[in-house]
Amino acid sequence: MEAPRLTTKTFHLQHGTSVYELHLKRLEADRVQLRGTKISNPEGSKALDEVEAHVQQRGNEIVLKTANGPHRAIAVRTARGVWVSLGERTAFFEFARKDVDAVSTQPVKTEIHAPMTGKIVDVRVKPNQKVGLGDILVIMEAMKMEFKLEAPMEALIESVGCEKGQLVDLGQLLVQLKTLDNKKA
Repeated sequence: MEAPRLTTKTFHLQHGTSVYELHLKRLEADRVQLRGTKISNPEGSKALDEVEAHVQQRGNEIVLKTANGPHRAIAVRTARGVWVSLGERTAFFEFARKDVDAVSTQPVKTEIHAPMTGKIVDVRVKPNQKVGLGDILVIMEAMKMEFKLEAPMEALIESVGCEKGQLVDLGQLLVQLKTLDNKKA
């Protein structure tokens, strides 16, 4: 059997107003090293903890075995970025352009879309309700996992496009937000 090639890939991902530069290096067939830097924040660049892990992947399910124990995650790639669910949290990381200044000045997204086909388990917001950064808007179930979709900013709920028990498709608009200064982003 041929030894795996040592490859390194660099990714730029955006979550809210933060941009991350991640370096993923394959050390062995099932072992990777991840180094990252938060490259757009008010304090300037900040190195993230380096992680080395054994990786097992089955479809969208990933098990990372690190020095701190195993971590089970679901990752779903879309044309715009990657949905990651780890433990109780789900977040969307948008593929960012390499021009960090241009990315960090883009408006925060005001539309919350279904990260995959699934069933709505709970809708925790109503139109005209004020929400804060990280508040849970909708809980959906897909692939026997719950995904908690959170507010990417403080905002006002403009509309809700789903209800409990509804089956939704990938990319379907679930919640429309309005920035607190009453402008749509």
